[in-house]
Amino acid sequence: MPEDCKLIFYSDQVIPANRRLDAHLEGLAGNRAPSIAYIPSDPRRFRTFFEDRRTYYGRLGITDLRAFPLDHDFSAAEMDDLLGCDILHLAGGDTFGFLRLLRQRRMISHIRTFAKTGVIVGTSAGAILMTPNIEVNRLYGTDPPDGMTDLSALALVQFEFFAHLNDEKLPALYEYSRGRPASVIYAARDGDGIIVAGTQMKFVGDIVKIINGNMSPANAA
Repeated sequence: MPEDCKLIFYSDQVIPANRRLDAHLEGLAGNRAPSIAYIPSDPRRFRTFFEDRRTYYGRLGITDLRAFPLDHDFSAAEMDDLLGCDILHLAGGDTFGFLRLLRQRRMISHIRTFAKTGVIVGTSAGAILMTPNIEVNRLYGTDPPDGMTDLSALALVQFEFFAHLNDEKLPALYEYSRGRPASVIYAARDGDGIIVAGTQMKFVGDIVKIINGNMSPANAA
């Protein structure tokens, strides 16, 4: 992970409680009028979600939102445009499919390069992709597509992230963590999230930390 990496992990970007995370975004970007590169998880049906994000960020006074759907290899000019933005937004959706598309378009190294200078926002699937692997995504009741065995992801942090936490998911999450005793898993309910700025982490809301089946409040770590 770059020493000056700036990341925001959102469980969702829907309910009003997310304003607590939003308040940190512009400060991290260091720009009064930041530009956002939006990468959707599914290029076939992203328009509605893109317009929703345009409205969402517009409420924060951010109007420069640019879409980069992964239905083609980006030209040199498109890549320069993406890397020149202040913020990169990795959208929610199908985490397995999103990772496969990022690999197909050879975007993993570019996103890691972006992390050295810009802010990366991940919501749900996008947040999970910022971690070392997306194994935890199986707990949502889905499996990787046939032939997809390598679930390593962006590895911008050393912990795993579980979005949309609720009480029903906790037993499965405990069991999952017991099978990965060396892993630190942070889990967030909707409206909560994590801010990473270099070596500093800030937990917004009731984030829980799970190691080898044992849970504690993240803020107590």
